[in-house]
Amino acid sequence: QKAIIAEDAVVFYNGVANPEYDLAQIKELQSGGVTLVGTNSNDIYNFVFVTEYKNMIVDDISLASHRVTDKYDLMSLTLDPDDRNLKFSITLDGKAIELKDLKEWDVLSVAMDADRPENATVINIKVSREFVAGKITETYENKVRIGGQFYEVAANYEQSGQPALKLEDEGKFYLDIEGKIAAVDTATAAGSNYAYLIAAEITGVIDNTLQIKIFDANGEVRVLDVANRV
Repeated sequence: QKAIIAEDAVVFYNGVANPEYDLAQIKELQSGGVTLVGTNSNDIYNFVFVTEYKNMIVDDISLASHRVTDKYDLMSLTLDPDDRNLKFSITLDGKAIELKDLKEWDVLSVAMDADRPENATVINIKVSREFVAGKITETYENKVRIGGQFYEVAANYEQSGQPALKLEDEGKFYLDIEGKIAAVDTATAAGSNYAYLIAAEITGVIDNTLQIKIFDANGEVRVLDVANRV
């Protein structure tokens, strides 16, 4: 589709009027979206609302300094409710929460009216606690398949300096509000094939065979013959 934007269109960037915003940037948004509004009958849009998110992954929260640090050191936030120069909101599943409610590995999608938090006057944060656990079984461009579904890798992870995601990587993959992989915790990865040993016994009259009874990762009890050499 094509849309015509008026030369004198009023642009709102992350909720704040921004006459300096270059409309060419909307073609390069990596996260967020654009809403066009026309108040005339000429099919030319004269209001542009741009929302752009930048992700950060909660590492540590200091309630004394109102500071949230990022696991990947891409940015940090200071959210002081007494700061009269800053308006901010934090929402989880559409409901307002407070700074103290944030947890490690929360993915924060931050919309602010400046390039850096320290220069912002308005910061709106949407929190995601969604994740998928498993192993990467396929890669395609900037997407990976986990558990039969493809997930796009978010810009913040690509910029984090962390190793690129590859086949056989396993762990918890944390998703942002757009369902993109924003963080990976490989420390939580469990072995892909394990079981609890319940019993073991030698069977057979001529050829002795060691059999073991196990409770496997799928919750099933099984009896297996052990190889001659283990």
